[in-house]
Amino acid sequence: MPDTARTITATLEKHKISIQEADLSRTFQDFIGIARRLGIQHVWIDSLCIIQDDGADWEKEASQMASVYSNAYLTIAASSSADGNGGCAVWDSERSVGPLDVDCIPVEADFAPATANYKFRVWTRNPSPTGISNDPLQTRGWTLQERELSPRVVNYCKDTIRWECQSLHASLEFPWDDSLSFNGDHRHFDAEQSIFLPMPGVNRSSNLPTDPRTETAVSWMELVVKYTSRRLTKDSDKLPAISGIARTIAERTSDEYFAGLWKSYFQQCLLWQCDRNTEDDLQNTKPLYKTAPSWSWASINGKVSWPLGNLYNYNPDPDPEFIPKILNIHIDPLGFDPYGMLKQGILHIEGKVATVYSLPEAENSAQHRKLRSPLTREEIGHINYDIPLGTDGGKPNIVFLLCCLNEKKREDMDLWTFALALQPVLDVADGIPGTVRRVGLASRILPEFWENNSTWMKLKVC
Repeated sequence: MPDTARTITATLEKHKISIQEADLSRTFQDFIGIARRLGIQHVWIDSLCIIQDDGADWEKEASQMASVYSNAYLTIAASSSADGNGGCAVWDSERSVGPLDVDCIPVEADFAPATANYKFRVWTRNPSPTGISNDPLQTRGWTLQERELSPRVVNYCKDTIRWECQSLHASLEFPWDDSLSFNGDHRHFDAEQSIFLPMPGVNRSSNLPTDPRTETAVSWMELVVKYTSRRLTKDSDKLPAISGIARTIAERTSDEYFAGLWKSYFQQCLLWQCDRNTEDDLQNTKPLYKTAPSWSWASINGKVSWPLGNLYNYNPDPDPEFIPKILNIHIDPLGFDPYGMLKQGILHIEGKVATVYSLPEAENSAQHRKLRSPLTREEIGHINYDIPLGTDGGKPNIVFLLCCLNEKKREDMDLWTFALALQPVLDVADGIPGTVRRVGLASRILPEFWENNSTWMKLKVC
């Protein structure tokens, strides 16, 4: 993007006086034109309203994104545009013949009285089967919270224009209701979806769950899965780019937020894993810039998920001996925003700890291995490594397991436990010496293993 389409230190004074519309990208020009036709006098464009090369201004404004989007009259999304030159337009050539409205005249017959007028809509093609989920804009990390927090969004897609607000999903083809056009990719803050965050002026159904923190954790996990499937240009944006959603949730639930995890369900939130079931090239890697402590999903590039899907699949009444005690969580922000970039975060935790090892075996991969007992060599579970093992992948890998939770008992199935896989920090580049760091998630461990193979210990995880 040219400097004329951005506010930087060198162009700040000039931009305070005026910005030539011709110097802006096509998308920005279209955006301003739409605002004028709607009679809107003020617009927000990130790259113009934030000084792009001023870290202090960027942090200050980034911390206000929740307020910016949630108070916007309308958010315009160039959903099908791959860059700033795509514009806000519908490009589908098949739209040369649009939908046709047909009035049907009521006729009274012997078997039925006359009915009211009906209007039918006829169109020449099927709507896009993928909705907006495959549009270029939906692959960018920053745009998730733009879409989630805005009261109203107009999505300019390749095949149509799609509308989203807190009570309606619509399109050019179906302006009265078009939920199918979004292919299940609905916003979590909308009235029909938001069973955990009551919106102002929206009445919650009496049969919905009443614990907002439980529903917050469930929906947060779903949002993180979506978010980590998207791309960020800068690793350092990992937490800032979702901070607006986190701030909004914290304000409405009074829950505490720690580097992408919520205090009310902290043990469950710890059990994230790197998702290998992806067909794209979003591989799990270690960020060049340390973005979060190792126990946070934000410490890893690439898609993450939770092995049991959501909280409803975890044991609602877990055995206390399988639940670690959270002694303290210390977060040190890089700046003033506790939801933004971090210097470090240390988790003080106490629980059952056991030593195991993994060996390369025929059915193993660089990231998934069987775990074995160092005494009996019997298989005791599986480990999903956060980062693929490097050149030493052919050697035994010793890890410490910190037992976290047991899953819900299912018919005709063994009861399994989950554990964090940890290793000592030996290099200052990996964390704080004298602490341990997470290297993966262990699963399918029978409860009996912990009886004779574990010790109750206190650990500091960085």
